[in-house]
Parts: sequence; C-alpha cells; structure tokens
Amino acid sequence: MTRGLRYMLPLLAAALLGFLALNAVSRKPAAPGIPVVGRPLPAFDLRLLGGGEVTADQLLGRPTFINFWASWCGPCQAEMPFIEEIYQKERGRLNVLGVNMQEPEIVADEFVRTNGYTFPVALDLDGSLHAGWGFNGLPVSIFADGRGTVCRIHMGGMTRSMMRAAVDEALAGCS
Repeated sequence: MTRGLRYMLPLLAAALLGFLALNAVSRKPAAPGIPVVGRPLPAFDLRLLGGGEVTADQLLGRPTFINFWASWCGPCQAEMPFIEEIYQKERGRLNVLGVNMQEPEIVADEFVRTNGYTFPVALDLDGSLHAGWGFNGLPVSIFADGRGTVCRIHMGGMTRSMMRAAVDEALAGCS
C-alpha cells in the first residue's frame, strides 16, 4: 500500500461515517402506516373543507371510499361526477371522503361548489398523507369495509363501472 493511500483510507472512512450519521439524524420519521389490501386502514387526521376534522377511527363501522384528487387533474375531474353519484346513492351505508391534494382551501372550495359536489372533502394541504402513504400521482382511491380493512387501492382514474365494483366489494365486506 502506498503512503498516500494509507493516509487517505482513514479519512475516507471518517467522511463516510459522518455522512451516514448525518443522514440518519436528518431523515424524516417513518409514516405511521401505509394502506395495504387486507390490512387495516392506517390512522389519519385531516381538516375538513368548511371546518371540523375527520379521522380514520370516525370512519369505522361503515364501508369507506377515500379519493385523493386535485382540481387541475383531468382524470380526477372525469371521475368526480361518479363519486358524487355513489355518495348520493349510498348515503348512510358508505363513507365517502374526497381528499384534496396540496391546493389552497379557497381553490378546493370553489371547485367543489362550482361543480355541485356535496360529499365531504378533507384537505391534505402539504401532501404529507398522500406521500406518507406511498402514493405518487393522482387520482388515488382506497376502498375499505366496515371493519376498516382495505379491500382495494386503485391508482389512476376510474370508470363508473370500476368504481361501482370496488364500492360493492367494500359494502359486501372484503375477505
């Protein structure tokens, strides 16, 4: 081993250890849970458009349909009327929750009111729930049964029939 290399190796090792220690300290804490089909819906707590809050615990006891969306998202816009249709038809049997992604409350509120949507909408203002649950892209739909077990996760836009099939599965209780 050459003399220069003998001095460089300890320096490189120290630099690597320092980098690893700094990375471990600055890393964000892990998400409390990621939705997985067949497992319970992870805990969450979001502010509702118009006031109040909604938590995963509040949704237990009824099947649940959660949809992440944004007003600028074309596929989100296309499926919103189907979500409203399901909300109206299954009101009282199914929890429906739209989760607006990273838009100011005024933008989400204007979009919802302009289009006449009446289902509850929560705000993921910083996108932390969406990202913490391992999603990237919109729309994303999650269907859970009344026990809170995730039946289906769908990334991307859904047709009326796809949405209806997923809702029916949640209403029947996923196995």
